[in-house]
Amino acid sequence: MLPVTAILYILYTVREREHIWRDATAVERWCGVLMAAMLTYGVASLPRALGFTHTFRRLFNLCFDLCYFFLLLRLCRDRRIRRASTLACAGSAVLLFLLGILQILTAAPYDEVTNPFPFFFFFNEVYMSPDISTANPNDYAAGIIFIAAVLLLAAAANWRRMGRGGHWATAIGFAALYFVVVADQARLVWFSFWILLVGFTLFLLISDRKRLWIPVVSLILISGIWFGTQYRFIMPSIREYAAQLQEYRQAGQPGEGNPEQTAPPKLQIQTKPSQSLDKQFFAANKETGETELREDSSAGVRALLLLHAFNCFRESHGLGVGLGNTETLAPRRNVVPDWADLPQNAIHCFIARIIADFGIFVLIPLCGITLLLLKSVWDTLLRGWKLRNPALIAWTLLYFAVLVAFPFLSTASADSQDMLLMWIYLAIVVLTSAELSTPDSENRPGERKYEARCQA
Repeated sequence: MLPVTAILYILYTVREREHIWRDATAVERWCGVLMAAMLTYGVASLPRALGFTHTFRRLFNLCFDLCYFFLLLRLCRDRRIRRASTLACAGSAVLLFLLGILQILTAAPYDEVTNPFPFFFFFNEVYMSPDISTANPNDYAAGIIFIAAVLLLAAAANWRRMGRGGHWATAIGFAALYFVVVADQARLVWFSFWILLVGFTLFLLISDRKRLWIPVVSLILISGIWFGTQYRFIMPSIREYAAQLQEYRQAGQPGEGNPEQTAPPKLQIQTKPSQSLDKQFFAANKETGETELREDSSAGVRALLLLHAFNCFRESHGLGVGLGNTETLAPRRNVVPDWADLPQNAIHCFIARIIADFGIFVLIPLCGITLLLLKSVWDTLLRGWKLRNPALIAWTLLYFAVLVAFPFLSTASADSQDMLLMWIYLAIVVLTSAELSTPDSENRPGERKYEARCQA
């Protein structure tokens, strides 16, 4: 129904003699160029597809995704529709979280042979990492963070009108997001979470210091969740220290008939052991001794796939290898030996995959969109500084944090093209940039109040 709805919308604008892009900002026009380039190149990729079924499926899904993105850009310009969409996102976030909790509590016990699944430890129990219907915990965690970023922008834009219930919901919401991230063990999503939390803290620090208790409450709850995940490492250390301290006291103090009494024991808290960053990516070859990217770790595999995507872009002289062909070429070139038997290997980076597939026909619009988004951030920060408007500066910094989180979120999934939540996020980011770029926008927090004060 999405393509039909998009076509009907276009026909309606033609009938009403409305120019679709007449009132569009430069960012929205570049998005239109990007959508047109992806669809045109995708159709042209069918005759040279290395795996026709895979390429056709990619193109079929891409048509739906871009129609959805186009409708969001056009319809969410209306305040009422955007408000309804934001409320729908809030309901979806709550529903997804509750379904994740339900899956954790009702999953069958883990068994390495009969019932293997991604798991995490909470206190001394083993629980299933939630994925709902995505079949991948990373997709589930990234989707919820995408929704959270949209809700955070909406909350910041209407911060002065939020009640105490909304403030408490924000504090508890951050803790709930952290639980989802650690339950799914999604490291890239973990980075995105902290970027959003830091951005929100800066927002409060600049515009509303009385509400700094919100991130403090979130951090207290997060500390409790962290303790639950590290319980099986922390408690043995505490028990060992208590036993050593009891032996020390029973042995007596120095000079009381025990001159050789040793120093009192010290508490040494142990947490989950982790590898250094270089060991996650590199390992020595057993035969040659040379340092190579690891083929048995998530970090090393992702790096190998990124290099493969770069090689596809370079070998095509920047023209792209065709929609879906980057994934089909990976097993044929034995990029990841353990995945060589699969017909396609997911690149695990949406941006790298579409650049390798479409070449400069996507790279140029992406660069244009990125530069315009960053320009809107810079111009609005300067405007807020000149007007001495802390609310505008704070909101813009939070918006920048939402932008910075995107590369991590889009890379966490095997391929985020078919994540509708990502397209909602992108549409809201583009529309928010349009508001930042409009000199007389009423959507910026406190703008009219500060302008009136300056004119007075």
